[in-house]
Amino acid sequence: MKAAQIVTPKEPLQLKDLEIPKPNESEVVVKVKAVGVCHSDLHLWDGGYDAGSGSFMKATDRGVKFPVTPGHEVVGTITQIGSSVKEFKIGDEILVYPWIGCGVCPACKAENENLCDAPRSLGVFQNGGYAEYVLIPHFKYLIKITGIDLEGCISCMFWIDCIYCCKKSQRKLWRVSCYHWSWWARTDEYSNCKSNYKSYYHLRRSG
Repeated sequence: MKAAQIVTPKEPLQLKDLEIPKPNESEVVVKVKAVGVCHSDLHLWDGGYDAGSGSFMKATDRGVKFPVTPGHEVVGTITQIGSSVKEFKIGDEILVYPWIGCGVCPACKAENENLCDAPRSLGVFQNGGYAEYVLIPHFKYLIKITGIDLEGCISCMFWIDCIYCCKKSQRKLWRVSCYHWSWWARTDEYSNCKSNYKSYYHLRRSG
């Protein structure tokens, strides 16, 4: 498969020929239909983050290893599934939740993987969606979106955070529209989501 990788920060992405991944147990392989370009992809390409006051936080100091395939805003179709995968099948159109955690830190144990102490985020700490196929480490990171425009859906990937938060708060969504970049929810639902994930919400908004 073809994959566009950051081999060296601040240098052009290189188009590589890689093996199509094969899933084990709970893993899933997705054929990428569309992938968003987020500002955090630019930070990754820069090799880190401007931390202010003349300081620079290197991506490698955070655990990023180059070369890496960026792209964490992914939609596509399932082409392979592991033996333990449930609720999903080959051919399902899905959206990928990318903020994958280590699974053992306090945040992960509280099911707040987006706040993980040692993140394994897709397209940052492991290969992402700037490729023809991407390996998803567990089917729990998938959301079925069959019946909507996949390429249009990629425009509102930020709101996956809100979907996740409302799912965590066990509230019903009033309406989610992937066509209008909009979010309809009862006021108490939205406030609850934002307050529960306040620091993460502001981080994503600034990114």
